[in-house]
Order: sequence, then C-alpha cells, then structure tokens
Amino acid sequence: MKRTDILERLKRQQMIIDAHTHVGISINNYIASGSYPYALSFEDLVVRMDALGIDSSIIFPFESSYYPLFGDDEAISSPARSSFPYEKENENLLREIFDVFPEYAERAIPFAMFDPTHETTKQAVALEKLYSNYPLCGLKTLTTYTKSFVKDFNNPDNEIRKFALKYKLPITFHCSWFKEDIWANVFDVIDIAEANPEINFALAHSARFSQVALDRAAALPNCFVDISAFKIHCDLAVEQSEFVACGDDGFTADYSAPEATLLQLAEAYPDTILWGSDTPYHYFAQKYIDQDGKVIDCRLFSRYDREMKILQSLPAELRQKIAYDNIINFLQTSV
Repeated sequence: MKRTDILERLKRQQMIIDAHTHVGISINNYIASGSYPYALSFEDLVVRMDALGIDSSIIFPFESSYYPLFGDDEAISSPARSSFPYEKENENLLREIFDVFPEYAERAIPFAMFDPTHETTKQAVALEKLYSNYPLCGLKTLTTYTKSFVKDFNNPDNEIRKFALKYKLPITFHCSWFKEDIWANVFDVIDIAEANPEINFALAHSARFSQVALDRAAALPNCFVDISAFKIHCDLAVEQSEFVACGDDGFTADYSAPEATLLQLAEAYPDTILWGSDTPYHYFAQKYIDQDGKVIDCRLFSRYDREMKILQSLPAELRQKIAYDNIINFLQTSV
C-alpha cells in the first residue's frame, strides 16, 4: 500500500474522517505522573470508530520515551527507550497498523511524530526509512510536552523540514495560547505556515479560539484548524481559562453550548475547520511542568461519544465540509 492508494481510496466516496487521534502508550503518563489517558491500541481505536460511525482516522503516536520522565532531570538510558525523539514510537505505530492488523489498515491515515529541535537529523534519517517501507501520510509535533520550539522547524538546516518539503507532507502542529508556553505559540505556527506555502498545515485544538489566529489561518490556502477535544476546550472557555483566548481575544460564541459554537465556527470558516476527536485525549487529566517549574494539573472530561454528537448536530452540508472535504484538501499535498 502507498500513500497514493490511501488518498485515492478516501476520495472515492464521501465518509467521516477523524483528523486527530492517538495510538500507542505514554510511559510518562502511566508510570511517572499518574495521568490519563496513557494508552490506546489500534484495534481499540477501530472498535471506537465502528461504534461511532467513523470511517477513517488520522493517527499519531503518543509521546516518546526519549524524554525524561515526569520529575526526572534526564532520560534513563536503556535499549528499551528511544535514543532520539520518536525513534521507536513511529515505527511501532506503523508496524501495528500494517503488520499486526492489516485487516484494519485501510481505516488508518498514519502520521509520524517529530521534534523540531532535538536530534533532527537522526529523526529525518529514520523518517526516510519509514517512508520507504510504509504509506506515511503526514507529520505531527507536540512541542509543549517536549520543550522544543516550533520556530526551529524553519531553521535552514532542519532536516525534518527538508523531508516534509521533499514529499509535500501535511503537518499538524499542537498550538498553545497559554502565555507561559513559549514552545508552541499559535502565532509562531501560523508564521511557519506563511513561510512554507508548499506544505499544508493544521493548527490543533481550534487555534485555542483566538479570533486573530482563526482569521489568519483562514486567509492562508495551506492552513487549516482542527477542532480536536472541542468539548473540553469549550469548557475551558466557559471557565475563562488562560489556556484559551477569551474576551476581546476570543472568537465570540456561547461556549456553554458546544453545538452552537461549532455551527458558528463552521459557518465562519467553512473551508478551514477540520473535525477531530483527539481520541483518547477527549479525556484529559494530566500534570505537566511549566517553564517556571510549576506543576500544572488539568482535569477535564468528555464522554467518548460526545465529539461525534457535536459533529452530528451540524447541517449535513457543513458536516461534510469539516469531516470530509476539508480533511481531503489538507491531505492533498501528501501525493
């Protein structure tokens, strides 16, 4: 199977595509910080997809064992851990999908994770090897948790950027509004999209409801916004959380009514919004350390079927736009 095969299959008939899911394990969440979620297998994801009526999913690994565990100053040296970011996690994801469960493989749109700052040459070499053996469809980065800088993607000698440009791979960027998060600022991500018009980009988590970020993304033909974990971000907006844009900075909506909010977003940005569940991160009970060493404890929950029910509340035309048409357009540069 090739990337072209995956995209051609997706284009043959309208379907529901989830633009943001995770498969694998977070050793840090399970062992070090006692956080949830910490694991999901590809088979279990397919079971969820069947239960919810999802045809295909873009899938990323969880975090990498390369990084120090919660509370440690440095990573433990062990052959069982990745020796550079996502060394084992990307390979394990692709092997699980295509070698262990080939009967479900046509449901998957696999993206590899990357770190734009650390050991980028080693990562690029590994990605080239995976690309030659599996239908790798895109890339994903999560710099808040790796203490890496999205800006480093644009370094002239960044081999991962060269790899993405070579194959025109679409990229999903985790982005942040939290002012102490210096690693994944939403506007830094948009700057990257502006500087790389040959690649399609998606800003995860509704661009944190920033009105300016949403407008800037919509003005770029290569920039999309995925609404993964939408319900818990609406909850954060209701709470006036510093993790999302509020007041004059935020998209004006009644966030206590996620269905109405999604309708407003989809109508305002019909060619930009991508539907995604963030399975299994539609539940979020996680601790992390900010740049000042302060432990942040987030506890937000949404039922496994809540994201789908919010999507289903949309009129059919808009539902097709954000759960199929726009996702196909996002993936287009992957061939």
